[in-house]
This record gives sequence, structure tokens and C-alpha cells, in this order.
Amino acid sequence: VKILLANERLNADGVNEVLRLGCEFGNPQIVQLALDHPLVDINKRCFSAFYMTVLNMACERGSAEIVQMLLDNKRLVPDQHFTESPFFEAVAYPGILRMLVADGRAVPVHKALLTAALKGYTESVKILLAHPEIDPGVNMSEALGAGVLNCRVDIVRILLKHPRTDPTADNYRDFEE
Repeated sequence: VKILLANERLNADGVNEVLRLGCEFGNPQIVQLALDHPLVDINKRCFSAFYMTVLNMACERGSAEIVQMLLDNKRLVPDQHFTESPFFEAVAYPGILRMLVADGRAVPVHKALLTAALKGYTESVKILLAHPEIDPGVNMSEALGAGVLNCRVDIVRILLKHPRTDPTADNYRDFEE
């Protein structure tokens, strides 16, 4: 990889592809080599990865070390593209969610809370609910409905404790614990 990155014929697209591959396969050494290259665009969408950013890709794959490397890079601008929020991609990894919250540049999306409730990711639901941008009452408290319909008792209890969750929304009138 060092030889490839040192080649003067390598253009920005080639450098960005090295970064993408390092993120996709969870190789921090390759990611660091690409990040050190002057032509790298850390915010570029990856055509071959459904237009994800490398941050979203690293979050989706649960690569905490690579996520931290990307967050530490001052050129990173999360959420600048139409791809999913890194919060959505990281919903299965509470440690990465905490990194994103601590960093503060990415904005969580409601879809992350809904997915966490659907899949029973209790710790992720707690982390997301603590963020001021997350409203569990969105779309008639659909995260609560997802927890109910999937028998996620812990998730339902957590959501019901939140003041913005509406247990009386139309799609829950038959719900009793």
C-alpha cells in the first residue's frame, strides 16, 4: 500500500479507494496511510459502497478504532451527504454511539432509535434517548410500537419512562403491560 500511495500517477480517486478499502476491511494501518496522503478526501461518498462515507462504513462494521481515527481527523465533516447518519449505522455498537455523541459533530436520526428498538439494542436506546436531538414521540411514538410488536419488554419500559413518548398514540391503544 505504501508503494501504491507513493506513486506519482495515483490520483485522488485512487487514494480515496485505498481509504474505503481500509475502512471496509477494518485495517487501521491502511486507513492511517490513506489519511496521511495529501490527496485524500475523507468526506467523499464511496460509489462502490452505496454512496456511504467512510465514517458511516466504519460505524456499520463496528470498527471502533477506525471510527476514532476518522473522528480525530479535523477534516471530517459528518452528515454532509445524503447517506444515513453515522448514528444509524452504529446502532448495534454502543461504544461507537458514545464516540459519536462525545464528538458532537454528527446529528442522530430518529431511524437510529427505531432500529435500536426493533432489534432490542437496550444500551443503544438509552444512549440515543439521552441525546437532545432524539424525540421518541416522533411518528406517533413508533419506536415504542416497534418495541411492543417485537416483545422487547426492556425497550418498552425505557421508552415509557421518557416524557416525550406517547403511550396513547393510535397504534398502541390495545397495549397493556
